[in-house]
Amino acid sequence: MVYLFAADAKLFKHILSESDEQQLQEGINELQVWTKNWSLNLNISKCKVISFGRTVDKSHTYNITDSDVILIDRVNVIKYLGIPIDEKLTFRDHIHDKINKAYMMLDLNKYLTVTYFTLVKEALIEIGCVVTSLVSWSLVGWLVVGCHARALWPNGAS
Repeated sequence: MVYLFAADAKLFKHILSESDEQQLQEGINELQVWTKNWSLNLNISKCKVISFGRTVDKSHTYNITDSDVILIDRVNVIKYLGIPIDEKLTFRDHIHDKINKAYMMLDLNKYLTVTYFTLVKEALIEIGCVVTSLVSWSLVGWLVVGCHARALWPNGAS
């Protein structure tokens, strides 16, 4: 079975016996012939083998026959459409990646929140200083005006 998405192709075969392994190898060979017939280059360095399941025999190797016989690397994790998929389908790497990104965002939000509240606090302190100085200035002004007013009235009469 072949899955195609854009420029990617995935060959899939449920392996239960040696004949299934041979059929998958034949599929790989047919894919190689097809790419040559259509003058397409197969990027052999990006070709990987991964087996999904808890109890999987990983002893069988697959190859691509170009000018030489090239063994296809077997991996434990493969990225598909940006999501790392491991052989046991636990999605552990994907989950850890998303958790780390969430923590980064939380730390960024924490930093931004702390910075925001620090700025607001500093602004309020400055406003408080301005209000205090205006009140002080008004009070001083009132006292000065009051003193002058008293000075206008003889004998302390108001």
